[in-house]
Amino acid sequence: MSCLSSLMSSELPSETTAVQQKSYVTFTTLPENASREEEEGPDPTMTLLERRQLISGSLTTGFRTWEAALHLGAYLLSGPGQELVKGKSILELGAGTGFLAILCAKNLGAAHVTTTDGDEGVVEALKENLFLNGLDDERKVLTSVLRWGHGVRGSWVQDDYEEHPYDTVIGADIVSKPHDALMLQPSTDAFVADVRQGCFKRIGRHYSHALRSSTNHQSHHRWCDTQRRYL
Repeated sequence: MSCLSSLMSSELPSETTAVQQKSYVTFTTLPENASREEEEGPDPTMTLLERRQLISGSLTTGFRTWEAALHLGAYLLSGPGQELVKGKSILELGAGTGFLAILCAKNLGAAHVTTTDGDEGVVEALKENLFLNGLDDERKVLTSVLRWGHGVRGSWVQDDYEEHPYDTVIGADIVSKPHDALMLQPSTDAFVADVRQGCFKRIGRHYSHALRSSTNHQSHHRWCDTQRRYL
């Protein structure tokens, strides 16, 4: 009783403090309508260390797993989705907590995953989540900072591509703000030009996005329209 009284009398942390606090979150990664008893293969769970109090309006949102990543993950767990990953080389944009990269590498049998984010702090936290799930071997999962706004030819991405030619590109909530689309577009345009010149093969692209505002929707729609038109 004294412990309960002490807890009830304790002050709640400020919003600033609460946002910085991390907690372990365990996800069960099973296809729809499947049960753990029926599923064979790797342990169908992953544990991530993330900031659950983070809100979508924050400047850096990569420390939490958002709805768009869960939605894309559910698709990748489906029959057609698994065909995009199993035995394939995957490039992830805007990795955040690493939910999708870990799903592909640990549960869906990807041959190799290159997972990227533009925020160095997010990438360092992502490495910790890879370690928690037994994926800290760069021969299986490579993690690196990738900033948009320029082409990838001549960068570490081209070197990585030559070693592990990407079959599928995935990303969740990667253009959540108009600025994101403006930064990503030059990289996309340069990549399209490189594909046409034969520097890279055509790659399947699969993105998911949570529509949180009309501005958010418009920037995402315009960017997706250029993707459909160019590749």
